[in-house]
Amino acid sequence: MKKSILNAINSISSTDELNEVIDLIKIKQKQLRSIKVAVAKSSLAVGSKVKVTSRNGVQFGVVDQIKRTKAIVTIDGFKYNCPISILEVA
Repeated sequence: MKKSILNAINSISSTDELNEVIDLIKIKQKQLRSIKVAVAKSSLAVGSKVKVTSRNGVQFGVVDQIKRTKAIVTIDGFKYNCPISILEVA
């Protein structure tokens, strides 16, 4: 981490200031996630072959339908409702 960030964190002197910083970090995190999803969504299309990275490992499938935040992906004959954030074009 940058020293300037560490110094700014160490200079926080009250709980109110800390809560304000936490709220700003959460907003920035939400923005970064939405940008990542928008980029991934723009590269997907129905019929695209995708790589799905989940807790069960990496699997490959085909996109059947794209929704606002999720996509229906067929993997080995089964349909799964997957968040777009875990999909990559294969």
